[in-house]
Amino acid sequence: MLISYDKSYNKDLFKILDNNPFQNVYLVIDAEMYGFEGDNVKTWIIEDSQHNCQCIIYQYYNSIQLFETKYCDDLAINEVSDFLISHSYDMVSGTNYIISKLDEKLNHIYNSEFGYIFKCQQMAVRPKSCFVKTALLSQMEEISRLICTDENIGGHYHADVLATQLKERYLYKGCRNVIYTIEDRIVGHMATYAETENIAVLGGLITDSEYRGKGIGKIVLQFITAITQLEGKQPILYCYDPQIYSWYESIGWVKQTQCGKLERKNQ
Repeated sequence: MLISYDKSYNKDLFKILDNNPFQNVYLVIDAEMYGFEGDNVKTWIIEDSQHNCQCIIYQYYNSIQLFETKYCDDLAINEVSDFLISHSYDMVSGTNYIISKLDEKLNHIYNSEFGYIFKCQQMAVRPKSCFVKTALLSQMEEISRLICTDENIGGHYHADVLATQLKERYLYKGCRNVIYTIEDRIVGHMATYAETENIAVLGGLITDSEYRGKGIGKIVLQFITAITQLEGKQPILYCYDPQIYSWYESIGWVKQTQCGKLERKNQ
């Protein structure tokens, strides 16, 4: 049964999320930062007949993050599927298991992609370069446009919406964007898209197509990884490209959990 969130669920939901944060780290961190309801946040819960939580459905802007529990069954997944059919979300993320199940029902609406959550197990060395630095608020639009040039990481975003989200996280949640610039042009980027006291989720790794193969991606990644590690935070990231798994592993990143996402077709 699909029900809307109310504040009486807070304690139980946080307990569920804390039991297995690597199932959907973005949901865990966003819930900690924004709560379960707000201007751009909304939450639903699927319960079984005994009122056990089977799945948490968390909306952040126009994307959905899913978190299933041990009670989640095919009936619950059918309810999630029906929910998604009745809405027009751009992206849905969750474990490999639930995204695979949903893909069977929704492949006429969404394209699916599967990958891993990686955790950094090695201390990074902060690069010494005058070309890499922390970005300013005024540079979020340019960063957004750069990200949206890459279909793999920015294909489900609209540049103006992404810029709004980047600014919000920069202003209110202490997230950082690291950039590599050449002649005042941003040609490389990596960010902490979500942070708590103990975890930093890195994302948005991109190099301008004209400058790839020059080590810029590794520089911005190592720069922001070193910063978060020195603050006592565990850096993690999502990767959906098997061709670069070995690249991450060569610099100290280790696979943790399989994950998946659905992206709406014809965006």
